[in-house]
Amino acid sequence: LEYLVAFTEEHDLWDKPTWWVAENIVLPQTAPVDGQPPRRFYELIDPACVGTVDVFASHSWSNTWGLLVSAMSHFARDLVMGEGEFHAGMGAGLSFVSHAFSQIATDRAKAVGAKTKAVGDGVRPTGLPGGQLRFWVDIFAVMQHSGDGKNVDVSALGQVVDASRATLMVIDAPAATTMTRAWCLYEMIVTVESFERTKRVEVPIGF
Repeated sequence: LEYLVAFTEEHDLWDKPTWWVAENIVLPQTAPVDGQPPRRFYELIDPACVGTVDVFASHSWSNTWGLLVSAMSHFARDLVMGEGEFHAGMGAGLSFVSHAFSQIATDRAKAVGAKTKAVGDGVRPTGLPGGQLRFWVDIFAVMQHSGDGKNVDVSALGQVVDASRATLMVIDAPAATTMTRAWCLYEMIVTVESFERTKRVEVPIGF
């Protein structure tokens, strides 16, 4: 999460739609170079910021990147402060934590304006509540260039959800665009199926 906030600040992405981030940052930086194959964006990130996923993030690309990062920040803060939905016995699915908060999701402008509040300590990575929590974000984790790599990543979606300790569904209010996207609905189904398969007891996160 610390990396995601820093990345958003560095590129001033709070009010950019997620598709814009994918097309203008992820795709160019991961494109084939000097005969080398395309890469996934996470392969360009400091390995210290990449690891086993804690939370699978489901969201619509038409919504702002800032809404996604703000929702993740709120979710992480709630977890470390004991106010969230992350508790023992919920398993891989946990609950669908719909972060359509009035603070961040009434509309896009409000989502952007709430960025400072969302991360607590300004938008600086240091001191970020739950900053070490690892979120799976599709445009970073999945190969964005067409080909076998992308097909493999997409087909492994169920395995990613199984490995996650939670699914965070970010819903924009009042439009709820997320609920009109086939991929987001598929991720909801996969999460429920994962929960039914595993139903494992979780050890609470501590930071």
